Amino acid sequence: MVSVDGAVVAIGGSSNDGNSNAIFRLVCSSLDECQWAEMAQKMSVAREDFVAMTIPDEMTNCRAKVITKVQCQP
Repeated sequence: MVSVDGAVVAIGGSSNDGNSNAIFRLVCSSLDECQWAEMAQKMSVAREDFVAMTIPDEMTNCRAKVITKVQCQP
């Protein structure tokens, strides 16, 4: 688990089905009402028993992807 933008995130893991590529975010509506929500992002390779940590954006050469919605006229 790591903290991303102040939220707890669980990454990967394993189950009877094998290793997981899922990423879950802990979502709380109140202090005693929390649940895990699966995020749209996935790891490209399913993993278990690994270490994850966040790093500042300025330490990467990543760029945010801008997704635009295209509307087609009939």
